[in-house]
This record gives sequence, C-alpha cells and structure tokens, in this order.
Amino acid sequence: MRLEPRTGRESAGDAADGPFRLDDLVDDLVHVLDGLGLDQAHLAGVSLGGVVAAQAAARHPGRVRSLTIICSAPVLPRGSWIERAATVRGAGLAVIRDTVVKRWFTPEFASQNPDVVRRYGAMLLANDAEQYARACEMLAAADVRDDLADVTAPTLVIGGSADVATPPASQELYVARIPGARLLILDDVAHMATAAVPATIAREIIGHAAPVSG
Repeated sequence: MRLEPRTGRESAGDAADGPFRLDDLVDDLVHVLDGLGLDQAHLAGVSLGGVVAAQAAARHPGRVRSLTIICSAPVLPRGSWIERAATVRGAGLAVIRDTVVKRWFTPEFASQNPDVVRRYGAMLLANDAEQYARACEMLAAADVRDDLADVTAPTLVIGGSADVATPPASQELYVARIPGARLLILDDVAHMATAAVPATIAREIIGHAAPVSG
C-alpha cells in the first residue's frame, strides 16, 4: 500500500535536511496505521522503537491495544548521545561499530553466534551517517517520563540483565510511571534481546497481547 504524503508538520522521513523530534516519529507511526486502515494496533518497540511506542501510547491511547517496550529507556544521558552524533559526523559509522555492537550482545552470545554479530554490525554500517547522527541528537533531547502516566494500554516492559545500554533500572522507570505495567528482566541478555532470544521475546509479546486481542 502506498501512503500519500501528509500535509502540515514534516515527518522524520521528510526532514532529510534538518533535525527531527520524537513526536515526528510518533506522527509517522500514526500515519502508517492510518494508511493501513488500522484503528488500533498492538505496539512493540525495541530501544528507540520502545521510546516511540511509549510516546505513541501516551499521545494516542485509543489507537494502542497493547504495548510492549523492549530494552529501552524513557530518558537517556544527553552528553553521550551528543558526543556520538559528533563522532559519526566526523569519522563515519565504522569508527563506532565495534563499540556499539559489543554493547548489543553478551560476550558469550557473540562467541557462539558470530554470524549474528556480523549481520548486526553490517546493519549499523548500512545507515546514512548524517541521519544516524540526527537520530542521536533526537534521543539526546527525548524524555517521555512525564507522559507515561497517560498510557492506558496494558504494558509489558522487557529488559536484559546484561544490558549496559539501557540497564534494568531504565526498564524500572517505565514500570514506575505507566499504570499497571509489568516488568520482565531476562537473565544474561544484553541490549539486542530480540536477536539473542527471539523465541522468548515473541512468546512474551503474543502472551501479553492475546488477552486484549479482538
């Protein structure tokens, strides 16, 4: 299905020559739902996707049937993301690849699954460096903590005990502020939980969404 361009505020995709905000990504998500003719959806997001899904659930509670947030944080250290944006602009994505990928997987998983690690490293390098830098700046400015009380959808928050990018304390922030949210911390799992334990994540999402599916 082809989605027609929207009028009004630029989407994140339209803002190729300038900065974008978290709300631009939320608007894009709602636009996709509208284009697909979906009044409601079960949302699940990983990392940045979890922030987008949480903000969408807060801003558009009637559109979200269930919410699953995976290895994410409602607010991130501003300085580190500004620094990463500057690094990528100056030297490209290759210079951060090894450091970032090491944060995504535990050493044990990486040693046993080198092909997965290589694929995710290639995925990182496939990004446009300037747009990646702008996404870093967007994350530096994003803070959804005050909006989480407006989430009404049943919410499951999943984290990894070995996640140094968004550690369990970040998941606990979501749970503390979203009414009725449940927390699940997976042992010996780092940031890319969906790659490390995909069957577990899929089972948890399905089990969480099933009671409110219609």
